[in-house]
Amino acid sequence: MPVGNSSLELLMNGSYVVSYNWARYYWLQVIDESNQVTNMSGWYLANSIVNITVPKTAIYFNNDTRLVFAKFLTNATHYVVSGNSIVLLINLPIQLAVDWVREYNVSLTLYTINNTPIITEHLGWLPMGSEVTNVTIGGIKYPLEMPLSITGPELTAIVDAKYAQFVVRDSLNLPEPLAHILIKYDGQEIATSTNILGVTPRLLIPTSSACTIMAQPIGYYSLALIVVVAVLIIVILKKSNFQALNHSKAM
Repeated sequence: MPVGNSSLELLMNGSYVVSYNWARYYWLQVIDESNQVTNMSGWYLANSIVNITVPKTAIYFNNDTRLVFAKFLTNATHYVVSGNSIVLLINLPIQLAVDWVREYNVSLTLYTINNTPIITEHLGWLPMGSEVTNVTIGGIKYPLEMPLSITGPELTAIVDAKYAQFVVRDSLNLPEPLAHILIKYDGQEIATSTNILGVTPRLLIPTSSACTIMAQPIGYYSLALIVVVAVLIIVILKKSNFQALNHSKAM
């Protein structure tokens, strides 16, 4: 008869054959930084099937930090992964690691190359160690002076740009006031207007970019000058004709 323990007492009143039957077990070690499935570590019968599912694939902390499930890492020879679940065949000692990516909810305070504050941009969740090489401000993409490695939720960076104003002149080289203009550089456009003196607002311009200003060929000042010159010409012509007419009558 089978006995379900490791000791056996026999009354020796006859001849017996005692067989010791052994089962092979393998150790499964589960490493999980979030500590959700480490309780699955233990001894498992050889050729048994173990199903492990990570319940929460994102773990949030109160300092703008979170862990996001990435993948399973294992030395198992037979396994099937489906999303955040893995099915293992226990046919050897197995180590299973749940790989997580640490992310930060990044707020980036930006400065110009001459240390003028620009803005604080919320970049959202970014993986630790990832690099940011450019930022978008007001719909325009600007390069950073140096690539920024994500090391925490609150960072600062220098934009390879500075503030500048432009005096917009027309084809007669006069300032073009109250004009709607386009400033083009690196395939991007900034739409703005000039003031009464033909000067643009202070604009953030990349230092390595050559700007092209698109404006009307003739501004208000030039139109006024043309009108004044035309009136003077008409007056001079009329005066000349009047003098010529009086001279002919006198003769």
